[in-house]
Amino acid sequence: MADLKRFFKLVPTSKSKRTASPAASIRSGKTSSSAKGAQIPFGDDHGLSSKYGKLGKVLGAGAGGSVRLMRRAEDGVVFAVKEFRPRHSYETEREYVKKLTAEYCMGSSLHHGNIIETLDIVQERGKWYVVMEYAPYDLFAIVMTGKMTREEISCCFLQILSGVTYLHSMGLAHRDLKLDNVVVSERGIMKIIDFGSAHVFKYPFESGLVLASGK
Repeated sequence: MADLKRFFKLVPTSKSKRTASPAASIRSGKTSSSAKGAQIPFGDDHGLSSKYGKLGKVLGAGAGGSVRLMRRAEDGVVFAVKEFRPRHSYETEREYVKKLTAEYCMGSSLHHGNIIETLDIVQERGKWYVVMEYAPYDLFAIVMTGKMTREEISCCFLQILSGVTYLHSMGLAHRDLKLDNVVVSERGIMKIIDFGSAHVFKYPFESGLVLASGK
């Protein structure tokens, strides 16, 4: 699976520290050290460009916002940066910020080889951005080539299953699993992305389940 060049040339993704758990972070209102640095939820501008470089091409867009490339000049590290959608007219500022910071809290609390790493949240010029690790390949595009062997399919499925098992062990349901929400690193490692629809169904030290509401 690491020999990804046989599928195609570099393909853009379709989107694109430790705390006890995402559930604990959200319920307690605490965030990781990165979030504290950004003074969530009502921080001033903190210089996305000065920290991570210039925004590049758009990798993908959805209901929650768009994802673009960003390359840091001093070391050449590439990041995937999600720019959150503008606030809807029916949302208050508090509701809007609560939603985007909750998504960041969940992502930044997850540390697993098959989950994309969420690194930072930044506000700049009235817009909110979440900085993530970048995985350059798209599982949907790989599958659509029709070139995967049975062994490669099994390997990919087991990696995704490992990521989902970890999420469930943390009390988190992704709720939007699909090929578009799995990217692949240069070494062929599956990475689950996009926690905009995720739901905390179990909080630490509680036996009951929390049912999701709405869509």
